[in-house]
Formats: sequence, C-alpha cells, structure tokens
Amino acid sequence: AVGFVGRHYSVLALAVEALALEVGWIGSHGGGDRLAKLLRSAERIEPLARYFEREKPDVVVIQFNHEVARAAFGLGIPLVCFNDLPDNEINARLSLPLATRVFAPFVIPKEAFTRFGLAPEQVVHFPAIDPVAWLADRRVHPDYPARLGLRADAPLGVCRETEWQSSYVRDDVVATVAEVLAERHPEWEVLAIPRYEPHPFYDVPSLLSAARLFVGGGGTMCVEAAWYGTRVVATRNFECRYMR
Repeated sequence: AVGFVGRHYSVLALAVEALALEVGWIGSHGGGDRLAKLLRSAERIEPLARYFEREKPDVVVIQFNHEVARAAFGLGIPLVCFNDLPDNEINARLSLPLATRVFAPFVIPKEAFTRFGLAPEQVVHFPAIDPVAWLADRRVHPDYPARLGLRADAPLGVCRETEWQSSYVRDDVVATVAEVLAERHPEWEVLAIPRYEPHPFYDVPSLLSAARLFVGGGGTMCVEAAWYGTRVVATRNFECRYMR
C-alpha cells in the first residue's frame, strides 16, 4: 500500500482539494520568519516519527524534506530521495546525507550529490527530467485562457513568483515584472500566479502552452513552459542544473 502525508501548505492544500486526494496532514508550513520555520520544523519530527512507527513503512520516498529524513533515518527505515535540485544546498545538506538511494535526472552529475557524503553507487540516474512524468501524455486545452475570461486575441504572459519565504531564496522580482509588463504592454493579458496567497487552481499546462512568455521565479514551471516551446525568463537568483 502507498500512503501520502504532507505538511499543510496553502498551495498543496489547494491541489489536494482540486484533485480529490486523500492526504494526511502532519504539521504546517512555517512561513517566511526564520524562527517560525525552525519551530514548525521541530514540531513536525515527533508526529512524523510516531506515524512511521505506527504504519511501519517498508520505505519512505521524498524529494528532500529534512524532518521526514530525520524521522525515517532515526527509525532505520530506508529513505529514497527523488531530487533535481541539489543546488538548494540548505535542504540538501540536511536531508540527502541520510538517504539510502537518490534518484536524479541524467542531466545532473553524480558529483552534485556525492559532495553531500553519498557514495556514487547510491545515486541512480533516470533518462528524463521530472516534468516529463506528467506532461508527456497531458492534454492541453487551447481555449482555456478564454475560459478564464482572458482576451483570446491578446498575447498572454504568465508570471509565477519565487519561493521567497523559503530558506534558500529571500527575495522576488516577478511581481514587479508582472506589473511593469502589464503597464507597458496593455495589449497583453498578464496573469500573475502567487505562491503564498489563495488563488484558483489553474490548468497550468494549458496556460503555459498558450502563453507567449513565461516569467518564472521557480524551476518546475520554467521547464514546463519550455516543453511547450514558450519563451522563458527565469528569475530565481541561482542556476538550476536542469535548466542549463
């Protein structure tokens, strides 16, 4: 059996509701304040450990989450990490050294992971990048922007702010870019998707496939936009290996 648990986070909760998934919430996101993030992190480890002890999983699978990694490692449960962002050094340093195996896209060299103490044989490459898993067979709807009330004949710009409340990115320029783009080009439709404020659950592939331009403060949506041949301006202040 496969069980899904996660920390309560506004965007994740939105997706869970829209997709009618069954997810058990353990703890919550700490926001942008460093002390609050540390305290929420500490609070999550105990219920995670008790959950694993009760459910006795054969393996725990994560991207990188150091509270989950610590709880699984402490109980001797094999830990598998799917990771495409060793450049997020803070989370990588706290979670990857505890992994039994790390699965990564082939474009990221093993050295990006072994520097955290993993042996080369613990790092397994797969011949794709992560968004292929959900985009390869995804059907898009060309009329989707019109369904949202956007002008069908106008160029579409989609903007997505970065994770400015995270521990590894502390600022964001996307909101400003969206405002300037809309001001200077009134003939465009500009849709800004926030990260921490409530917003509709968008059919993102349909949006990105229809867009003339995507301005992205993260990584995943930049790759998704490129998949559809949409021009991308990436604004996160460090370079992701899978975006080179």
